[in-house]
Amino acid sequence: MAEYLARNPTTGLLIAHDQTILYEHYQYGPTNHDRFLSQSMAKTITAMLIGIAISEGAIHSVDDTVQTYVPELTGKEIGKTPIQAFLHMASGIAFTQSSQGADDRTSDDARLDRELFGKDKISTIDQSSALRSDARLTPSFLR
Repeated sequence: MAEYLARNPTTGLLIAHDQTILYEHYQYGPTNHDRFLSQSMAKTITAMLIGIAISEGAIHSVDDTVQTYVPELTGKEIGKTPIQAFLHMASGIAFTQSSQGADDRTSDDARLDRELFGKDKISTIDQSSALRSDARLTPSFLR
């Protein structure tokens, strides 16, 4: 495992099976007490969970709109978007990202970060300023 981690720069690696952690390793400074922004990892996990929800009948289809399952988003552009568009990162919803680091205070991802990890944590999806955008910049992905 050490050889693999030396070849593949990974901040944290956790391998679990059932309820047991089989391997846990951190490098480059962070520890198991630090929070990580999952970004691309979350996309894969979300897609797997959507697949499980479909196989169990909790979600009918990726062609369903998000508002079907998240009533708080009913009538908003984000709610009118098919699940499939989000899985492809192609919702067309206005969302700004910035690579300005800690000095960035204006982008949507910076606001979401503050709301998730800062003093004023969000308690429901309806309160997130990052999800308040009701502007669609481009059409959502369609098959």
